[in-house]
Amino acid sequence: MEGRNVLFRGLVLLAALALLMLLVPALSADEQAKAESVAQSICVIIPETIRLNINQNSLLFSERRQGEPDALYPPADQEKVLLKVLSNSQRLWQLRVNASSAKGLLEWSTDGKNWGTVNGSQEILSGHLTNGWKEFAVYYRLRQADERTDETQLEFTYDLTTVK
Repeated sequence: MEGRNVLFRGLVLLAALALLMLLVPALSADEQAKAESVAQSICVIIPETIRLNINQNSLLFSERRQGEPDALYPPADQEKVLLKVLSNSQRLWQLRVNASSAKGLLEWSTDGKNWGTVNGSQEILSGHLTNGWKEFAVYYRLRQADERTDETQLEFTYDLTTVK
């Protein structure tokens, strides 16, 4: 009799396992169908980035040009400072040069012909979204009252900021 109980229990367990195996794929198919019908949205936030790359922040003014005895220029191989700006924002950015030690004496230009004076901190460039690194050339010259000065070295800094 005990052998029959063991056999009967075994058959019941086997039937239960078979039924379970039939239901599992059906449940999985239902769950899979539900998962496919659920739409998900993802929000990606890219932080605002603004960067500046400078090829030099110190200039040696040592050359005079004919017809301009009161101005000193950098040597020809350092004639312009290359500034690269990277901005992924539509907001306005401004680049300022700070040369307080040469207040009123340092002049800047983006074309080498039209000059503006740097008075402490001076905005020299502005823009918006750059679509990668954008390169700008800035020329400098130093106005000297004394023609006997042959050489002057200046260090200056740049501030790149966004305007609200």
